[in-house]
Amino acid sequence: MSLNLSGPTRPVGLVVAVGEEAQAILTSLLPRTRGHLGRFPFWRGPMARREVAMVQCGPGLDRAREAARLLVERQNPRILLSVGMCGGLVPGQQTGDILVASKILTGGEPLVVDPRVLAVAQRVAVEFHELGRIPEKGTTIKGYRCAEAVLVSRDQVLTTAARKKAEAAASGAEAVDMESSAVAGVAEEAGIPWCAVRVISDTVHEDLPLDFNRFMDSSGQPQRLKIFMKGLLNPRLMARLMAMEKTTRDIGRVLVRFLDLLLPEMVRES
Repeated sequence: MSLNLSGPTRPVGLVVAVGEEAQAILTSLLPRTRGHLGRFPFWRGPMARREVAMVQCGPGLDRAREAARLLVERQNPRILLSVGMCGGLVPGQQTGDILVASKILTGGEPLVVDPRVLAVAQRVAVEFHELGRIPEKGTTIKGYRCAEAVLVSRDQVLTTAARKKAEAAASGAEAVDMESSAVAGVAEEAGIPWCAVRVISDTVHEDLPLDFNRFMDSSGQPQRLKIFMKGLLNPRLMARLMAMEKTTRDIGRVLVRFLDLLLPEMVRES
């Protein structure tokens, strides 16, 4: 089943938070247009034979909401996707797992995805799993997995295993990000379908090497120089940061391979 949305010139809207997510997608998206939507970096061009408009909002719900509204108002997307990394909240998940939100918890009524979106994702997941059987050199990710998940969005990075376990116990969510509930809420307001596609960057049992909430600039982007200087003073921390950087690149490639399969199936041209 395809969403089969009308209007061949209307793009698929992608909202990402940080530069690493945008740069991963730009290995597949070939932008004809680069610029800004308001204060947010913006690209538009073909990806997986579909027209895509992508905005990079920075982490957090307020930025995501503002960027998603600009994308809807100025690009008229036929579907809105919240795409990027997330933290796992339940045992059994692995770094690099793709999660497609079946619903997003909000504190009130949950946002429930169109069942047609899940039907497409389920079909694509089979092909994605088969693709992962082909060994890929130099990656930390072994095999490709995709599952549905209940998602929750928070305005801070959950940097410790204890905080992730507490979130799971309190909300019942299976993964956490910082943008998807805002993006989905904008889509609901606009009356267009939405989908949240997330790749696990850290599992419920992992502590991150730093409290990254303390190293964000005014736009919400990581202060990389400060993080690097912190690592210079602590060789063990530097080793963990370098390993995390490689993992981020690897899971970015996994995310793009899934999107390259998903977009043509989700949106069939008429």
